[in-house]
Amino acid sequence: MTSNADQNRASAYSRASVRRKLVETVGTDTISYDLNDDGQHVFEVQHPFFRSEEQAEALDNLDDSDEDGIARVVLGSRYDEFIENGGRPSELTMLFLQVQLDMRDSFKGRPTRS
Repeated sequence: MTSNADQNRASAYSRASVRRKLVETVGTDTISYDLNDDGQHVFEVQHPFFRSEEQAEALDNLDDSDEDGIARVVLGSRYDEFIENGGRPSELTMLFLQVQLDMRDSFKGRPTRS
């Protein structure tokens, strides 16, 4: 028979272990986006699970339809470079949708604890 202490221990998590497991499951804490498929203009953005508090708060203050504002927040100082090289803010919406679909697929059938 398992004691209450054993049950509590079995469901205890640490920040570091949760982060490690998520990085292991999703593959990385950043997402690389090759704008022109040539390796010349690769933009990295934080994976939605790993955004900083500042970035998350800035995004929370935007309307979901404000693709330009979202692009400015997630690209930061590289926003102008992204636009100058033919990037469109709507591409980031598509990118995050694809990431969401990939995450859903990667979590299917995976246990929540190791």
